[in-house]
Amino acid sequence: MNKDNLVRFPAPDQDHDSDDAGTQKSPDPQELQRAVGELIDALSSKPKAITEREIRIRNFRSARFELTQDLIVVLEENDDHCVANSYDTGQYGYGFSPDDAISHLCSVLEDYYELLMEDEGRLSPRLESHLRYLRAVLKERSQ
Repeated sequence: MNKDNLVRFPAPDQDHDSDDAGTQKSPDPQELQRAVGELIDALSSKPKAITEREIRIRNFRSARFELTQDLIVVLEENDDHCVANSYDTGQYGYGFSPDDAISHLCSVLEDYYELLMEDEGRLSPRLESHLRYLRAVLKERSQ
């Protein structure tokens, strides 16, 4: 490779407008590698510890509906938040604690159930199966 084709950047302590850019010393390759490694570490997100467990909910936490059977939920806990997933419906809830995530999921499922009931007869087969599932596990509370 022809060294005349290389452009060298001035060192931080040199004036950028100087004409002696061709006389500068090359940076140490090990120093460059260390700097690139530090940059990659700074830009890379560290993997967070995620724990996942299957739980059974017996209390639906709704003023309107109650459960007829346990609701199986997968709870994912990260360092700073939790997600409760209902894989039977594709719905999820989140919060800063497992209890918050489960409460949010119950609220989401209640709203989802009501929306599905409103559109009954016009639902896709998959949404029909979600409606059947929610009808099997939820019933209106007696007043």
